[in-house]
Amino acid sequence: MQVLIGCLLIPAMFMIARQLPESMMTGVYLGLCSAFLAALFSCFNKKLVDSVNPFNLTFLELFGVWVFLTCLLPFFWHQFFVPFRPMGIDWIYLLILALACTSLAFYLNIVALKKLSAFETNLIINLEPVYGILLAIIILKEHQELSPNFYLGAFMILAIVFAYPLINNWTKSR
Repeated sequence: MQVLIGCLLIPAMFMIARQLPESMMTGVYLGLCSAFLAALFSCFNKKLVDSVNPFNLTFLELFGVWVFLTCLLPFFWHQFFVPFRPMGIDWIYLLILALACTSLAFYLNIVALKKLSAFETNLIINLEPVYGILLAIIILKEHQELSPNFYLGAFMILAIVFAYPLINNWTKSR
């Protein structure tokens, strides 16, 4: 059933991406690759979550990412370096971003994996771009360039995502 739901999402994603200019397709392909790697990562975490403390797993994974990125930094320093030195209240915002929006969110995702499947957590996580688009429409009034196909595709994605729990409960009760 999860494969079927995933396959149903493909036409909706195609409807959204079809209207984009060719120059933006690299971003679409990178986004799809990122979603695939995130799904793979969740599957591995689902296997680990029952045998490892979620706090320890979060610490080890985030520490490993920090070490990896720190090792890569010298190779990309001159290419992507933007001189930014946090001042005053910037440190507080960076701490909030690091602790609440990254570490805590990641920890809660690991804890949720104890009760939910990797598919369900990925379905929830991959709604983040939809929230971002909706907020851009509401706050920034950024919807002039969106075609009816975009809205139809977004509606299909939301309908499938919200129908999943109903379908899942119906199949379990049978």
